[in-house]
Amino acid sequence: MRDITLEKSPILCILIVMLFVTTFIISTLTFAGQTGPWDNDLEASLFIDSPTDIDESGATDVADLLELIKQWGSCTNCSGDFDNNDFVNVSDLLQLIDAWGENEIQTLPSITVSNAGVPCITRGPSGELVQMFQWFPNGDVSVQFIARRTSFDEGGTWGEIQSIQWANDNFPHSTPADPSLVLLDNGTWRLYFTSHLIDEDKFPATFSATSSDGLLFEWESGKRMDLVTSGLLDPSIIFFNGEYHFFAPRPGISHGSIYATSTDGITFTQQSDIVVKGYTDTKFLGNPSIIDDQLHFFGTLEPTDGNWGGVFIATSDNAVDWTVTWTNYGEIADPAGIQTSDGILMFVTALYSAEP
Repeated sequence: MRDITLEKSPILCILIVMLFVTTFIISTLTFAGQTGPWDNDLEASLFIDSPTDIDESGATDVADLLELIKQWGSCTNCSGDFDNNDFVNVSDLLQLIDAWGENEIQTLPSITVSNAGVPCITRGPSGELVQMFQWFPNGDVSVQFIARRTSFDEGGTWGEIQSIQWANDNFPHSTPADPSLVLLDNGTWRLYFTSHLIDEDKFPATFSATSSDGLLFEWESGKRMDLVTSGLLDPSIIFFNGEYHFFAPRPGISHGSIYATSTDGITFTQQSDIVVKGYTDTKFLGNPSIIDDQLHFFGTLEPTDGNWGGVFIATSDNAVDWTVTWTNYGEIADPAGIQTSDGILMFVTALYSAEP
């Protein structure tokens, strides 16, 4: 009789996994919140990296199982060799089964910012995490600042919150909002923001300012993007594949993005709007980030039929064609995310209201 062992044949392993999958229930992520009057809090979660998520989709699933089966047997430096013994076998399969489902997600209440929202996050010249957001320190939405804080330990702890300042006399703009921060090649910063020229503009547009220290900014003349016939809000900009890419929600439309490109970060050329195929609620209200050399967008799911919206993550290789890889519905919106040494750190604007 032929001796069939799990070490030499993955067939029995597949049967075991199929039985496992049929009895497994994937739980849904929920973010911590609170009840009360409408306000904004900046909440954080960490998507912990899992070695069993071979294709880095955010979950250990059938695709990872199939890839492990392809690598079965002697295999050096293989992604499915989780215990690094140069052999993909039962021990690796059992580890994959144990991790089955969405990667672990931890909420991080210790770095929540009360009365804040609309975050962006990037890395500074020394690798530190730099975050900007709208801050309502007294809980009064009519009194707001663009604020900044910095972390030197991959987001574990953060320094004091500081309001940015303006170097220019006679600042010509209305209150700046919707910050999007980009580190330039020379080590200085460019901040993109929503505003309008007092006594000149009917609609808000996107402007910019530069800074050597990320705190004292000098506004740059002209507009970076302007729709002329309607307001342009919530811009997010990133440098990717040799170009600056500009995203902003389409006015009056619940999904997709205004999209523009630039070679210098100053003069943008509007391109065709972005629409994510198969979705009608993926609004590009959020922020892009580069993770594993691929462009990610952390965006907002629009409320539909009286239900809460939420947030999504989509990926793209060219900034035009997008694939949604993760969604979470709830009282959250306008996210920002970045890769850290422990996983993906994501901040969301937590919305507290009695009605969706």
